[in-house]
Amino acid sequence: MHHFRSIPGRHANTLLCLAAALTMCVPGRGEDEDPELQKFQGHWEVTDLVEDGKMIAKEKIRELLPSGGRAQIIENAIIFRSPTSGKQGAKVFRIEPAKYPKRIEVSASQGKDTWGIYQFDADKLVICLTDPNEAARPGDFSAEAGSKRMMMVLKRSAAGSPAAKSPATKTPA
Repeated sequence: MHHFRSIPGRHANTLLCLAAALTMCVPGRGEDEDPELQKFQGHWEVTDLVEDGKMIAKEKIRELLPSGGRAQIIENAIIFRSPTSGKQGAKVFRIEPAKYPKRIEVSASQGKDTWGIYQFDADKLVICLTDPNEAARPGDFSAEAGSKRMMMVLKRSAAGSPAAKSPATKTPA
C-alpha cells in the first residue's frame, strides 16, 4: 500500500487529525496536565506539505486535507471535518517529549495510524510522519522521494476566523 502517493486516502484524514490534534489541546485536568501538551493548544493551519519528495501546492492542501488543512486540538484529540462528507471526525494522539527527537503517534479506533516526530519553531509546528507498517519512525525532519514520509509545517491561526471556517478564496472576475 502506498498511502503517501495519494493524500485523499487515510493519510489525508490522519494529517488533518494530526494538525487538529496538535491544535486542539486544552489545559489538562489534575495529574494529566502536561506543559508540552499545552503547546499544542489552539488552532492550526497546514502551510507547507511535502509527501514522499513532492511539494504539495497550497491550493491542493486546502482541497485535499480535511477542514481545508485547518484543525483545532482539544486535550489529545484532533477534531476535523471530512472534505468529502462534511461530517466531523476525531483522532487521538500521544506525544513522547522526553525522546529525541520528540515523538508523536496518531491513532484511530483501529489502532495506530501514523507515527513520527515533531518540534516547535516559534509559532510553527513541524511534523514528520510515516505509516508504521511501511517505514521506521523518522529520525530527522525530511520527506525525500522514496522515504514514504510526509512532512508538514503548521502555523497557529486565529480561532473562528472566516479563513478558518471556509477554505474558499475570492478570485477577481
